[in-house]
Amino acid sequence: MLMKLGFYLFLILVFVSFSAHAKTMKQHENDLISIFNTDLKYVNNNDDRPHSYEEGYGTFWRFRKALKKVLLMKESVHYPFDSLSQLINIHQSLDKRFRSLTWYEGGGTGSSFDQVFQYVDESNKIRVYETGDEDGDFNNNYLRLEQLEINKKPVYLVFGWSSGGGGTYCRCVKAFEIIGRRLAGANIFNDSGSLGNEIYTCQPRMYKNEIIFDPIKNEFSYDLYVTDDETGFPLKTKSKVYWKLITNEFIKSME
Repeated sequence: MLMKLGFYLFLILVFVSFSAHAKTMKQHENDLISIFNTDLKYVNNNDDRPHSYEEGYGTFWRFRKALKKVLLMKESVHYPFDSLSQLINIHQSLDKRFRSLTWYEGGGTGSSFDQVFQYVDESNKIRVYETGDEDGDFNNNYLRLEQLEINKKPVYLVFGWSSGGGGTYCRCVKAFEIIGRRLAGANIFNDSGSLGNEIYTCQPRMYKNEIIFDPIKNEFSYDLYVTDDETGFPLKTKSKVYWKLITNEFIKSME
């Protein structure tokens, strides 16, 4: 009897000790903020730290690695990260199964951004998708997220912008879906029979051509620009580009 009692007391002490040392999500968030601010000092001092690129994580390599570790914790899915969102752009879908996180990496004539996506796969396992140059995502700053249902499955739309240098300013919308264990591009944009998961428009920075989404009509629209043959500069026309949801695809048209 005494042995059993001693064993149960031992388990209670182990549990109490573990609970005392286990970090809360708020503590994890505070750690991320501290790491981000430390990495930011290097950016502000124009120190790219070339060794960090060997790690494959860019200028904010320590922040990115720490962020990924926290995002893989099950408690993170429903945690809002309100304090961290004052430093980076964080947007989560209505169903809590997809989240985008973007931060400024620095840049000269063009701004560079980095991002990761947190998602819950079809077996309810938390995963983190890290983007890179091969994805064409490295310079997009995602400012907004919308969730649609297409083919009876959720599709996640992230709205972003980028500055490619030379005075170029681009707006984009990328569509994602969760297939099994993967986060994949959702090919819902139909341009004359060619399917893709992205729409974008680029003009000189002074124009800032916005992509407008109407959730009632389920359509995107933006101004149409053409290149002037004499000057080589884009000219705004009276026409607009539309992407209208017809059945299960957004069909491109001009009016």
